[in-house]
Amino acid sequence: MSVYHHTPGPWRLIDLRHQKNGKIRIVGGGIARSMEHTGSVGIDRDIANVLVRVVLSGEPTDMPMANAHLIVAAPDLFKAARNALSMLSIAVEVGGGDPETHSGCVDLRKAIAKAEGRST
Repeated sequence: MSVYHHTPGPWRLIDLRHQKNGKIRIVGGGIARSMEHTGSVGIDRDIANVLVRVVLSGEPTDMPMANAHLIVAAPDLFKAARNALSMLSIAVEVGGGDPETHSGCVDLRKAIAKAEGRST
């Protein structure tokens, strides 16, 4: 299995909705991560910008912030999915099942592949 490199977590959001042409910035891989692992100070990298637009289509006004929170959780969700796949695969095998065809394992493998930019 190849190692997939993304900006290390934790990621965080910076709410700039109050500014002209406001947005929500998602940043990560900076100070907290660098000091924890290398002892050096790093600078946060931009991960994504969630655009905030005038809602004319009937979308909920909290949708941009909800999207931002989902993006911020991505590194944790990715790690949890990999751990869950390992544990579920073992449990399925112990129970006499096949992890290659078990629906939960299949769904987790698809989600992990999608997060890694691979097709399933």
